[in-house]
Amino acid sequence: MLNAISNYLQQLPYPQQTPAEPVEVSKLKEAANTTEAAANKLDSYAPSTRVFLIGAVASDFNVRALSSQDVNALQHQVQQYGLLNGRELDAFSVLNNAHLQEGSEPDLDAVSYLDSLVKDFDSLNTPYSERQQIVRLHRLMHNLDSAHQTLNARIN
Repeated sequence: MLNAISNYLQQLPYPQQTPAEPVEVSKLKEAANTTEAAANKLDSYAPSTRVFLIGAVASDFNVRALSSQDVNALQHQVQQYGLLNGRELDAFSVLNNAHLQEGSEPDLDAVSYLDSLVKDFDSLNTPYSERQQIVRLHRLMHNLDSAHQTLNARIN
C-alpha cells in the first residue's frame, strides 16, 4: 500500500512554486482587487424603474403647491404608475379633506401638511392601518419633492 502511494506521489508534477511575497505586497494586491470590484459595481449601477416613475410624476406636479384638482390628478397618476397600491391610495383622502377645511389656502403644501399630520398621530388617535397608509404617502411626497427640486435645479 505504501509503495502504491509513494509511486502515485512520485508521478504527480511539482506545483508551480512562486517566491514568497511580503505581507505588505499581498495586502496591497488584495486592496487593489477590492477597489476594482467596487468600481465595477459602481459602473454597473442602474436606477430602478421606480426612480424613473417618480421623476415622471415629479415633472408634472409640485407637491409643495397642489390645488384640489392637482391632488386628484396626482392620485390618478400615482395609481396609474403603481407607486402606491389600492389601500395606500386611501391616504389621499387626507389631502382632499385638507382642501375642504375652512380657511385653507387654494394651494396645499402636501409635504408640510403630511409632516405635521405624522407628528400628531398620537394626539389624533390615528388607527394603525391609517398610519401605515399616511406614512407611505408621506414618504412618496418627500421623494416627489426631492425629485421635483432636482429637476428644477437641472433646468436652471
